[in-house]
Amino acid sequence: MTDHKNISSYNDISEQQLLDYINNKLSQKERNDVELKMAESNFVHDAIEGLGNFNNKKDIEQVVHELNHHLHKQTGIKKHRKHRRKMNEQGLIIVAIIVILLLIMFGYFVIKELR
Repeated sequence: MTDHKNISSYNDISEQQLLDYINNKLSQKERNDVELKMAESNFVHDAIEGLGNFNNKKDIEQVVHELNHHLHKQTGIKKHRKHRRKMNEQGLIIVAIIVILLLIMFGYFVIKELR
């Protein structure tokens, strides 16, 4: 269930589980499961600790949504730059091949004329 598109879906703990844990809406067994995951993962521990620092628990969902949106936007920009860089490299390779072929053809005709 690892979904790398949302930051909160790391380590098989859902966004809803995190929010329910913070708002004390989980059963004791579910709370124990979340606490076990906290003990196993510093990422989950830090996420819950950070969410617990909010004074107004209702703002958490909005902040999580904004963070996910910002991450999607940033990764989209990086993918676009990487794709554009790859296209530029391909263009340079094509130009280099054409120049080399033209030089070979020019050399052939010069040698043919000298004979």
